[in-house]
Amino acid sequence: MAGSFATLAVGDPHDTMQSLSEHFAPPAGETQQYWARTYEAADWRRYKIEPNAYRTLVSVGVIGGVGGQAGLACLSSFKDQAASKFSIKSPGLDFYYLSFLQEGSVNCANRERKPSWTKERGAIFRAEPQTALHTSDGSARLSVLLPVGLVRRHAAPLFSGSNVGDLDFDAPIDGLWAIADIMTKSGAAIRPIAELVAAPFRLGAER
Repeated sequence: MAGSFATLAVGDPHDTMQSLSEHFAPPAGETQQYWARTYEAADWRRYKIEPNAYRTLVSVGVIGGVGGQAGLACLSSFKDQAASKFSIKSPGLDFYYLSFLQEGSVNCANRERKPSWTKERGAIFRAEPQTALHTSDGSARLSVLLPVGLVRRHAAPLFSGSNVGDLDFDAPIDGLWAIADIMTKSGAAIRPIAELVAAPFRLGAER
């Protein structure tokens, strides 16, 4: 439901999806997609020695719905105390992630493409199987999840109304895969809007 938000502190990254499911039940017919996401410690040996170091602040919300097959747009904010890994397994998700780094660093691997991004740049990628994000200690990222159907619908006019299939944001921007320069006119407008929407429930998670 649009306007639904949840904030929580997760003490074990492996429990992230279970904790989120208690606030957002998996949508009917989308259970496999819901559990396709996994969160874990980036360094298993460190996790066994310092399990209390892996506290994560999570804020997730549904920010809008559209009709037809487009689905719901979502917003997520993750702040990892220790280096963690976020993976997407089969069957993947029907979303594009538009992510902005706020603190620390993050590397992304998607099949054979391995881009990374900084605080000055954002990244957009399809949430397909074999996608993995590796975050550093003290990292924080803000992501807007855009339904594939929504992106296709808005892309159709660019192709004279033709039926738009899978879109691959593999544009050669700065020589990196799927890196969106958020300092451009269009990108610069997206980040502050996302941060403005996220601020109230992100702050709630930190209290």
